[in-house]
Amino acid sequence: GGQDGSGCGGACGSRSPTPDTPLSRSDALLRPRSPTPTKMLAWEEQHGGRGRASACGSPGDSDHEGRGDQTDGFINKLIEACQMNDVNRAFSLFEKLRRMRVPLYEGVYKMIMECCMRTQQLGLAIQFYETLKGSNQRISARLVTVLIEACAREQHGDKVHAIWIDWCPVGQPITAVSGEVLFVVVSALIRTMSPDLAHEVLTDALRRPGESLVASVGAGVEVELEDLLQLNETVADEARMNGTLMGELAGQFTELHVLLQDVRQHCLQELASRPGSSPQQPRGGPSGGYGAAEELLLMEDVDLDLELAAM
Repeated sequence: GGQDGSGCGGACGSRSPTPDTPLSRSDALLRPRSPTPTKMLAWEEQHGGRGRASACGSPGDSDHEGRGDQTDGFINKLIEACQMNDVNRAFSLFEKLRRMRVPLYEGVYKMIMECCMRTQQLGLAIQFYETLKGSNQRISARLVTVLIEACAREQHGDKVHAIWIDWCPVGQPITAVSGEVLFVVVSALIRTMSPDLAHEVLTDALRRPGESLVASVGAGVEVELEDLLQLNETVADEARMNGTLMGELAGQFTELHVLLQDVRQHCLQELASRPGSSPQQPRGGPSGGYGAAEELLLMEDVDLDLELAAM
């Protein structure tokens, strides 16, 4: 019950006059009947049952329906505000719903964040993230990925790093879910010219308690690491060509490349040692996998097999 005390602060922009102002008769008549608003509202999950009635504070069906009319109306207005890129109105409506303790689906939070990004207000999106955290709202991998990618587009590597550490604190084991976000974070840090922070994040993840990356993330870890290797090379080459690869930066990209290669090789060995697993062949000739000529021969063999099968 401490949510009322943790306001949005500067993120809310203009606040609505009072959270309990009743909707007008015209608003009530315009209650949205499309599937979008009701799917954004948690009380509709158990429609026809008593499950949400007590949570809404209305023992009677008519009161429950009235509550639904009001909250549906607010949520529809919030969705419209986001679609029209009216950030201040969106935050005002969100604050009203929050004070009414209306449970919202994650899609609403995502729409608000994306509204902030479309209007180039990354600071508001980060404040909104902090508001959700302060209200003990679970921040999903999907939502934090949206925010991380937004920070990367604005070239804020420090913010990417800070959000990762806040969302998945040091010492917390890497799971399948956080492992996926980990690769997004490393990619974002490479793209924001922060190879030193990417090295730090990956090194810390490898030292955390719990299972290995392979055990946590699965066999796809090898592909993720190879993609990061290629991205690291591409970004470093582009920086070299435009003259921005100066000072310690070149060495930091090289150190990250070596780390990514080592981790990938270790993962390949772990995958190959699994019972019943076929040996994984690394892609990209120099690391011991198939070269271009061998791959071409394999493709020709496959084509020939297909032709013979068709005869």
